[in-house]
Amino acid sequence: MHSTRVMHKWIPQGDPHAFVFESAVPVAAVKDATGSPLACNPVLENLTGKIALVPRGNCTFTEKAMFMQKAGAVGVLFANNDSDPIGPGLDNIVTIPCLLISKDDGEFILRGLAQGPVTASAAVLPYDTFKTDTGGQMSPFSSYGPTPDLNFAPLVSAPGGDIWSTFPRALGSYKSLSGTSMATPYVAGAVALLKQARPDLDATQIRQALIASAKPVTDPRTGQRTTPLASGAGLLNIYDAVKTHALISPPFIAINDTIYEAHPDGNVAIAEHTITITNMDTRRAAQLYTAHLLANSVTMFQPNGLLSDAVFNQLPLDTWPPNKDDVPPSTQPQLMCIGCTQSIAPGASVQVSVRIFRPTGLPESERWFYGGFLDFRLQWGGDAAARSHTVPYIGYNGDYRKIGVLAPASSGFPALVDMDGNPISNPAALTVSAKKPASIAYFLNMPTHEVAISLVSAAGKAVGYLPGGCFSRGHRTLPSTALSALATINGTVSTDCAGTNFVNVAPGKYHVQLSVLGLFGNPNTASDYETWDSELFSIA
Repeated sequence: MHSTRVMHKWIPQGDPHAFVFESAVPVAAVKDATGSPLACNPVLENLTGKIALVPRGNCTFTEKAMFMQKAGAVGVLFANNDSDPIGPGLDNIVTIPCLLISKDDGEFILRGLAQGPVTASAAVLPYDTFKTDTGGQMSPFSSYGPTPDLNFAPLVSAPGGDIWSTFPRALGSYKSLSGTSMATPYVAGAVALLKQARPDLDATQIRQALIASAKPVTDPRTGQRTTPLASGAGLLNIYDAVKTHALISPPFIAINDTIYEAHPDGNVAIAEHTITITNMDTRRAAQLYTAHLLANSVTMFQPNGLLSDAVFNQLPLDTWPPNKDDVPPSTQPQLMCIGCTQSIAPGASVQVSVRIFRPTGLPESERWFYGGFLDFRLQWGGDAAARSHTVPYIGYNGDYRKIGVLAPASSGFPALVDMDGNPISNPAALTVSAKKPASIAYFLNMPTHEVAISLVSAAGKAVGYLPGGCFSRGHRTLPSTALSALATINGTVSTDCAGTNFVNVAPGKYHVQLSVLGLFGNPNTASDYETWDSELFSIA
């Protein structure tokens, strides 16, 4: 018999999901009804009294856990797709203990199962600390930018993975959690400290100071800095923010559009921006130097226009270059800076002009996002060294307007589906009622400011919005599985987007119209929307 003991951090016994098994429990590698080990469909196997081993990917932890729970499993071990054992996010409908282990640990258990039975046990251990392999890097579940207007999001980064913090006393008082809910208190606390130390700074200046003092994060896979699309200006550094004597405006550059200029090597896309640097020290002059810090370019698309598997599996996006030494720096984004070496008098402001050249080493058809950092280094008289003040920039390697927001038809979306998510092959024979509803399933390839899903009569009159079918400013950043959604067809519609006034529709023939605002779109211009119409069906 092969046995492995799953070691875990100290867990409060009041936690309903606490992975605690004092006695050894059999472990089973699971396949769903389709034969997939990812277990994103029901499981036919009886897992009563067993701990299920399931790899991460293709659907949520909650979906996987519910399939295991219904099959009788007493616990779930999720094998991560990297070495970082973060905690899985689970909905309250999951009532069995679940634990996310590293990829290496998952493979170790699989090797044991290939040789014979494996059991696992996990006792409540004394409190301990341990080093995570991905400390100081971007968490794979962290959201990317940009916005539908190719603007910045996020602006800075803060610790948010495996944060040991307070928790309701009835559930154990402390717990290790991951997510925005962990990173946000760090930023809020940093703002409070900065305001306490520098009460003269207003809200705009506090924002500028936090961005300029943040430290770009290095991607260990490529040796270059992580794209600002993922990290913003970098990891928040409250000490440098408090000590800064400079303000920079704008604090970031979003290259929403570019112009083309003749160049010996062909037309080159250039973005021009003016940056104002203010020396807040009223006694000392500051000497300005400038450097350009290259960052990864990233794409989330396959060559056929569909989203890459990395988006769905929360893996790092494809990067270019794969290694910082793989391509000449001259093919990556370039910077030309006018006035970027000069002296700034006490209390004075200066303007510098920057020209950012789009990378020449990337084909536009592959839909790459590029970025980097302008490093304004200021040294005040009497200081031993210069201080870095970074301004991140992002851009798109092509015409951003040409990217479709709706997923291409080859994706299978949008589609009329039944309540189990199965496509309806013959909509003409479909009759919908409150007792027999259907849905529209759709997927967004890109974020959008406006989504409207209307029910339209056979005569072409829109009678209202489907339940869950109207969003304003709801999808704000780069794609994720969160941009896959359903809107219910049940014979009722809302007469307003807010969903405050639902009415029943008259029986008859209808179709659904899905409308999304395109990138850089004007919500008041009909031609800026992408639309899709379903086939006719009946409402009883």
